Amino acid sequence: MMDTGTGVEMSNSLERSDHTAFVEGSFLYVWGGCKSVSGTETLLPSDEIWLCDLDSGIWERRGMEGEIPPALSGACGSYHNGTLYVFGGCDPNGHTNQLYSVDLLEGCYTWRKVTDAGGNTPSPRDKQSCWVNRDRLIYFGGYGCKTIREVNNSRNFTVHESSWAMIGTTFFRFWGWNSEVNVFDTHTATWEEPETHGQTPSPRASHTSATLGDKGYICGGLEDTDLDIHCLDLDTWIWTRIDFLSSLVPVGRSMHTLTPVSDHTLFLFGGLSITGDSLSDGWEFDTQTNSWREMDHLHHDKPRLWHSACRGKDNDVVVFGGSRDYVLLMDSKSTNESTWGVGVELGTAGPGLTSTSPEEQRRSRIRVTVLRSPSQNHCKDVLVFQTQPYPLLRLCKDCIGYNADVLQEQLLWLPPKLQETVDKSVSFFRIGPNQENKKRLDLVLD
Repeated sequence: MMDTGTGVEMSNSLERSDHTAFVEGSFLYVWGGCKSVSGTETLLPSDEIWLCDLDSGIWERRGMEGEIPPALSGACGSYHNGTLYVFGGCDPNGHTNQLYSVDLLEGCYTWRKVTDAGGNTPSPRDKQSCWVNRDRLIYFGGYGCKTIREVNNSRNFTVHESSWAMIGTTFFRFWGWNSEVNVFDTHTATWEEPETHGQTPSPRASHTSATLGDKGYICGGLEDTDLDIHCLDLDTWIWTRIDFLSSLVPVGRSMHTLTPVSDHTLFLFGGLSITGDSLSDGWEFDTQTNSWREMDHLHHDKPRLWHSACRGKDNDVVVFGGSRDYVLLMDSKSTNESTWGVGVELGTAGPGLTSTSPEEQRRSRIRVTVLRSPSQNHCKDVLVFQTQPYPLLRLCKDCIGYNADVLQEQLLWLPPKLQETVDKSVSFFRIGPNQENKKRLDLVLD
């Protein structure tokens, strides 16, 4: 099933945060997430996926079938060789460690629940990250639950609270953050937890990650004033904490994005600062010089957190959705009594519990809850960040697209194949916010 259009009903369906997104060719794919309905967080359907033609700006909705995942929050989606994989997250019953996959190269999008994987499946968790490297999905971190035996056998887990919970047929005792590395081989359908060495990062969740060649980078997700970056060699499994060569460093944050834009450069955007501010700053990190550079861009008036960011054509960074603002409040409910929501586990890792006194147990159950205002703070727009000069052909098409009304007669003279691509540029500038697109065009033509 496919719905195509730009109407109000379809546009309102696009608002979301905490979703999965990736770019394939000239299309942006968006799946899952949540939005506010009358001030209440609502998980979005998992039996549909949205496609945006980045050349024309036209969205379409496609239905999905098969073993459809439940609606999820905090799940980790990854795209590899035409297949979307979704692991972990929270469903209506709590944290999960289920893996789902769907082949998007087939005409019919059919979900498959992966139940025959070999090896030891990671414990239930959410807000983890993933590096895609060769045929491997390499997961890091997250917030979730473990049994007593798992906690005793793990050196990469920070306990946040202890309470009994049953997921499936397993009783879980401890909840907290981890710094584990778990690998799913998509070719052999097996799980593995390699032994890592070096300067292991602190356990964390709601951080971000990016892959450059055989190196995996993670940053953020901690209660630190400045942002940290760690690098994992995906062949030797050796961790390195990166020491910056300059004092110019982004502030610490969670729920931000990190996107490769060259073979040695990463682009960081947005997030939630440790003081609760929504951020709109953009930075480039050079992995050769270990230095940050703050970027000038057109979207400083559009703070985003819990958004997605993908590498597009011409090394653009394509940001979609997310939230504009958060309100941090203290909530005295214990975590096991709260309804689905966003708690301290969504953001940053705290210290482990070293005492089990009644007072400390009481304090461990107090949670910081992130509440959104009932205003329209979930976004549905696509923000494009230019990271390098555009090719002449793209500049020409953008210029023609914006001035199509003036060039109507001349457009009829174009060869059919070229006219088809120019028509998409015309559509893009007519559908999108014209003032925003004009600013972008003026900037690249200066």
